[in-house]
Amino acid sequence: MSPVHQHQHFGEKSEAVFTSIDSSVTAKDVESMLILPSTPCLISSGDGSFMISVDKKIINEEIQTFEAGFFMMFAAYYTLNIEYSEMACVTLEFIQRCFLSMNPDKASKRKKSAMNQKVLTLLNRHGF
Repeated sequence: MSPVHQHQHFGEKSEAVFTSIDSSVTAKDVESMLILPSTPCLISSGDGSFMISVDKKIINEEIQTFEAGFFMMFAAYYTLNIEYSEMACVTLEFIQRCFLSMNPDKASKRKKSAMNQKVLTLLNRHGF
């Protein structure tokens, strides 16, 4: 299962982490037309490029690959010391632990101090 679709397993909203727009939409259009989350968000443009928003503002609009955008989004959480969005905290914790191999005993980017039970169950099921 791809990191982008992981939210479905946990019953969370993808818009808190990832959203898509038409290739003709500019960064200014995105800020004025979409309701962007205050937490870091990866935005896919129809032309295969990506943008990152933080605090409802586009901070980078020239990302060429999904992988680069994905890592930039996660880097924004850590460099700006932002807690995971409540709407996607389980998905983000799972991605952090499973795909990025960042496995602290206590999660630092979500409000609860213990590992989420849904994340633990899925990690155990897949042998992580």
